[in-house]
Amino acid sequence: MFARYFLLAFIYLSARFIWPLRVHWAAKVAAVLLLLPISQYYYLVRNYFGSLASPELPFAVLAVWNWLFISMLLLAFITIARDAALVPLLVPRLFGKRVRFGWSRQRSALIMLTLALGLGGYGVWSAIRVPDVVKVEVSLEGLPKELDGFKLLHITDLHASALLPGWRVREVVDKANALEPDLVAFSGDLIDGSTAKRAKDVAPLAGLRAKYGVYACDGNHEYYSGYADWMKRFKELGITVLHNSHVLVPPKQPGLVLAGLDDRAPASAVRGALKGAPANLPRILLEHRPGQAPQNAKAGLALQLSGHTHGGQILLFDYFVAKRNNGFVRGWYKLGGMQLYVSPGAGLWGGFPVRLGVPSEITLMTLRSG
Repeated sequence: MFARYFLLAFIYLSARFIWPLRVHWAAKVAAVLLLLPISQYYYLVRNYFGSLASPELPFAVLAVWNWLFISMLLLAFITIARDAALVPLLVPRLFGKRVRFGWSRQRSALIMLTLALGLGGYGVWSAIRVPDVVKVEVSLEGLPKELDGFKLLHITDLHASALLPGWRVREVVDKANALEPDLVAFSGDLIDGSTAKRAKDVAPLAGLRAKYGVYACDGNHEYYSGYADWMKRFKELGITVLHNSHVLVPPKQPGLVLAGLDDRAPASAVRGALKGAPANLPRILLEHRPGQAPQNAKAGLALQLSGHTHGGQILLFDYFVAKRNNGFVRGWYKLGGMQLYVSPGAGLWGGFPVRLGVPSEITLMTLRSG
């Protein structure tokens, strides 16, 4: 479906940006022929280079192709905005008058192209770079004083892939270990691609260190790439996936409950996941998608940690992403007695790798007795 829209963008740019330029026709043809494969990134990757979730090409090829692809989309929006702004100028022409500007079509085209390439390059770089650490304090009612200062590191949407490869995963692990967390919690979408193709890229995850362990819930992307194989591989990497279940932390002198839901679990699964959990301890839930948070809040949770939205990736996309996620995009939300944190994520999928105004992050949460 999206490939058709990108084809329309190619046709529009060819007709309204490239062809009106005052250059030799051969240069115009060359530009159009170059733009065609750039615009068909989705079609070509899906049919010849793996899948949109897991494009299988060298890192440099993916980075450059995505830069040009995102820049093309930005240029299409800029060109549409320019043409829309020019519509009122058609009125004077009806009366035989022509409005002239102080710059040529060539100069305006160069400015537009530079802006698109610059924003596209920054957006892709921002998507690929190693995420920053964001530190927050979270007050939890009922948290024992002995656990005041407990450091929970939340990581979501790591999306280890050919675009976000092993060297990047290793740097995330190094940052995580430097924080000396008491517990590491992944809320889904750790990977993109099969266990065979991602073997080297996920290997650094085995080096994660946390006093009380590394836990996770699955995300939708785990189901795209051999779910059973990945559940086995995560266990080998030292990651305990909570399948509609919970654990007590610390195990010998419990101070809090950590639960996890499968991405395909029904809304009612949260009560089963908490079955048998002490009622007097604060309950923290890992669920990849934030949309079910209002229902989860009724189960007596203190905190839900989610991802999936990538924070909207682009500031202007907030509205559209919120509509698909029950109004939740990124940051803090209060739902009755439950707090919800939706992280913008530590990575993103290869189908649309751009961040503008929404940086990636790993989140160190210091828990405080409420």
